[in-house]
Amino acid sequence: MHKFFRHKFYKVFIFLFLFHTFLFSALKDVVSSVKVIKVNSVKQEVKNFNVINLKGDVEVLIDDKIHIWADEIKINKNKKILVAKKVSKGAVVVESEDLVVLADSFFLNLENKTASAKNIRVHVQEGYISANVAKKVDVDNWLMEDITFTPCDAHVPHWSIVARRAVLYRNYLVRITGLLFKAGPVPFFALPYMVLPLQKRSKSGFLLPRFSYDNDLGIGLRQEFYWSIASRCDSTIGFDWREKKGLAFIDEFRWARSEESFTLLNLRYALEKNAFIKKRDRIEQDTDRRYWIDGKDFRKLKLRSGKKVNSLLRFDFGTDKKIGYQFFDNFLRVDDTFYNSAILRHTNIYNDLNFYFDSNQTIKSKFLDLSDSENRDILRLLSDEDKKDINSSQKEIEDKFTVFVLPHFEWNSIYNKFVKHFLFRHQFFLDHVFSREKRQDKFYVNSKVVKEGDLFYLAKVDTFRLYYNLDLQTDIKIKNQNFLFYLEPNFQIRSNIKNKNIRAKTNVLEGTFWDSGVYRLFLQGGAQWVMPELFFEENDYYNYYLQPTITWEFLPKFKQDHWYYSDKWDRFYPTNKVLFSLRNNWCIDNIFIDLNLFQGVDFYNKSDRFLLERCPSQKHLFPLDVELGIDCDIVDLFFKQEYEWKNLQLLSTQLDLSFSLKDFKFYISTIYQNKNLQIERGLFSDIPNFLNLSFTVPLVKNAKLSYEGQFYSHKKSALFPFEKLRPLQHAIKLNYEGHCWGISLGYEEKRYKEYGNWKSDKAYTLFVKLESLGSFARKFKKPEITNRF
Repeated sequence: MHKFFRHKFYKVFIFLFLFHTFLFSALKDVVSSVKVIKVNSVKQEVKNFNVINLKGDVEVLIDDKIHIWADEIKINKNKKILVAKKVSKGAVVVESEDLVVLADSFFLNLENKTASAKNIRVHVQEGYISANVAKKVDVDNWLMEDITFTPCDAHVPHWSIVARRAVLYRNYLVRITGLLFKAGPVPFFALPYMVLPLQKRSKSGFLLPRFSYDNDLGIGLRQEFYWSIASRCDSTIGFDWREKKGLAFIDEFRWARSEESFTLLNLRYALEKNAFIKKRDRIEQDTDRRYWIDGKDFRKLKLRSGKKVNSLLRFDFGTDKKIGYQFFDNFLRVDDTFYNSAILRHTNIYNDLNFYFDSNQTIKSKFLDLSDSENRDILRLLSDEDKKDINSSQKEIEDKFTVFVLPHFEWNSIYNKFVKHFLFRHQFFLDHVFSREKRQDKFYVNSKVVKEGDLFYLAKVDTFRLYYNLDLQTDIKIKNQNFLFYLEPNFQIRSNIKNKNIRAKTNVLEGTFWDSGVYRLFLQGGAQWVMPELFFEENDYYNYYLQPTITWEFLPKFKQDHWYYSDKWDRFYPTNKVLFSLRNNWCIDNIFIDLNLFQGVDFYNKSDRFLLERCPSQKHLFPLDVELGIDCDIVDLFFKQEYEWKNLQLLSTQLDLSFSLKDFKFYISTIYQNKNLQIERGLFSDIPNFLNLSFTVPLVKNAKLSYEGQFYSHKKSALFPFEKLRPLQHAIKLNYEGHCWGISLGYEEKRYKEYGNWKSDKAYTLFVKLESLGSFARKFKKPEITNRF
């Protein structure tokens, strides 16, 4: 009996083994004939050696390009087709490269890779696409019928697009025909045709467009194209077009080779209509062509010796930096200096070595009203017809300053111990500098040049420079007193100076170097007495700290006017200054208060000191400087004032105050400068007051009122210049953010000058944002009143 069952068991085992070998062979034959790379399923059935039925958690990978998951998949070897179906509540999942499609059923021609599906759903970065029927017309593109697109994941989408027909291309452009916009279930807008750009995994393609309409500037369009060139290398190319303003192009190129090696390049070109430009002897409104190119390239290089150096190439040039103030939403401060340089830098724990070429060009232009004597001189040059416009006369002062350093080698060391209590470090550089500073005055009457002064050079420099500074320091502690002393011998060589026949003889050692060169050696030094810190700690909620400090700085006065002056390394302002400072710190619960007082005296006259350290009516005393800071969870305050001791006259005020409580935010900053202070310190601005103000106020759920403005005032005000305020730019907006849409109502104003003529842009705005589709903005403008002064 036992032998009988054992014999039967062997027969069954051999049969099952042969059957599964046959089944595996047939399955392998069908799968390999249709280029199926991978098959997983719970159950397999083979019919007539041509058809395979796969059931239960089926996974099929075809040609290493199409990945399919389904409840049931049928593969026909002869017809070379694949049919995938869902059985339960799930879906057929089809992944082709980086596009994932869900469907109720899926048909695929394995030979030409065409396909069709029913009730498909596609999730892209911008939203969701669904269609009743979809056909894969080739390897990359899908044709869909009865489609719906929405970025909203709500059960009833807040907004959507329904259409009869659409084509989804590989570059993620959806071309839609016969579309209808719907707000919830209600249709409200129809279009016969539309192209919707989609973006996915850094693919190249069009970014979302921005539309605008303006009663003065006409319709507008801003469109950008994102170009994914390679891994970590891309570019954004775009244009900003306004019907009556002009056209501007921009290209932003980025190449990040690694965290420490990158290239950035920005190209801008603008054709601006109705711009104020100079033509011969007149300022006229015409089309202006402007460009601006800037960028930088940073790399880490390895020398043959094994040492690593950092290289930085910075380039910056163009007609000006005011390109299209109304283009590309540019509200930043306009710079007036072009910076170009090529730098090699090697740094270790002991030294910092720099080798570079450098070029800076600064252009400043200022328009002023004419003085009485200048008006009389201009009247003599005018015809009888032009004399009636004398009230519109202006004077332009244009300064151009250019510095070339070719090349510059610099060495800076860290502090090293000299003896027990002494430290020293080196500062050394040598270069050749070329600089030119020139100025020209022009007089305008009714935007016409009636007198043009001669172009004259304020300074011309062409000289070799060598600079060495030895910094010696010692720190002495006596009980709780801390004393710091420093001495800096400074040695310089110039191959050429302004006046070769003059030599300084007082407080400096100066002599001839080779034939026409000059050297000089001088000393500067100082000391600091840091007194003990006094503190009072009552409990964990109240602490007070007090510490006075006295600092002395000394650099003797010696003659320097016969030397060229190109940058900070050429001019040393004498000082014999004693500065007393008092630091006060309070900690009250979670509130931190800092009150710092500074008072200095310089025994040299103010005419010898650096411009920004001068006081209008005091020869030796510095202004009393008071600084207050308050910091807590919701408030951050910085307040600074300078007072002149004569009549305690206020010279300057700076206030920065921010307040934040949940969604409510408030910020205000003001700057005040006394007119006498502006004249004494040679400040370029003659406006005493500037004010920045911004706030955001929550109204109801998802709605906020926000404001941001920049103002100035010619009226003197010590703190808040609310009288006769004039805006430079400001905007007030009422914003509502929905689940997948937003709307903003507001008012904007922006003012700026071109050749002394004010230009302004004032508009009421309506801004609608549908997530994934960009925005449409309309500006309703009042008639503009042009003021020129």
